[in-house]
Amino acid sequence: MIIILSFLLLSANGVESVWQQEVLMDNERVLMVRNTFPPGTESGPHQHAYPVRTVYVVAGGELLLQPLNSEQPERTIIIETGSALMLPAQAHNIKNVGQSTVVLIETELK
Repeated sequence: MIIILSFLLLSANGVESVWQQEVLMDNERVLMVRNTFPPGTESGPHQHAYPVRTVYVVAGGELLLQPLNSEQPERTIIIETGSALMLPAQAHNIKNVGQSTVVLIETELK
């Protein structure tokens, strides 16, 4: 079963920001989602519940990572199609600041 969620956020400048998340797998051990970020969209502030996650980049681009912890700096990263990352759980917002749609497969181990 695949669950598709679309999120509509209104940014500070009044522009609608729609991104999509599809739940590909959710069982007692794994949560796997596909996140699709068209240019200018963002995830909105959120906290990852599980300590370890991997990200596979289906379609790369330029993302702004905004930690909710004010002691951590924002950073812009360019992620390449086909690359993979392992990241710790954190509270953050992700914004697509590039010109292309970014698609990520994110897997969190429960």
